[in-house]
Amino acid sequence: MVTIPSDITNKDRLKYLYRAVELLRLEHNAKGKQYRDGVISKKDWEVFVATSFEPRSKRIFVEINKIKEIEDMFETRGNDDKGLPLNTKILMARQLAIEGKAEINWDDSIKLNEI
Repeated sequence: MVTIPSDITNKDRLKYLYRAVELLRLEHNAKGKQYRDGVISKKDWEVFVATSFEPRSKRIFVEINKIKEIEDMFETRGNDDKGLPLNTKILMARQLAIEGKAEINWDDSIKLNEI
């Protein structure tokens, strides 16, 4: 389960979740380095990916998608003449992802081991 602060807006929830994705990616990269450096075996790496990284990543994206559905950030409604989505909330979702990945203020409250 992903624990998200209850006193923040859906936009901040998305940023929070995208920061969790980024922290999980960094953890994945660190574990991958351990594998490449021979610190852990190929089997240990594969077990980590299959039983730790992938399930947690999926849980986070389920929560992201729930919020994006509520906030109407999926439906494209086509593109304008510049190729941009007519639904500007899609662009907002992209921007929130960028901002969230860089946001470090929530790092202490994101417990990857509890996701």
